[in-house]
Amino acid sequence: MVRSSGCRTRVCCRPGGEREEQFALVRRAIDALERRGGSVDGQIATTRSAGRTIAKVARARGVRYVVMDDREPKGMGRVVQGGVMATVRRRLVSGTVLELVAVPTPR
Repeated sequence: MVRSSGCRTRVCCRPGGEREEQFALVRRAIDALERRGGSVDGQIATTRSAGRTIAKVARARGVRYVVMDDREPKGMGRVVQGGVMATVRRRLVSGTVLELVAVPTPR
């Protein structure tokens, strides 16, 4: 977890590999939002049901906005994993906004 409050940041995970990339992406997003004066909290979770976990954490923290990348699994991955965005939308509290952002893919 990356949690930022003002200029204090606490890191509660040991990043590595793909997780390191996720960690760096969340850190950059938090930094960018804080520079604009926002109060920001970011988390990386390993779970079998990403959509449920994202919505559960959002409800518990009483957030107004959830920001996710716009990539969905293709083909059989979608059948097996389901639509994460659809699950999050369905499970968020009324009035919570789900914002999708395009994440550049490495070349």
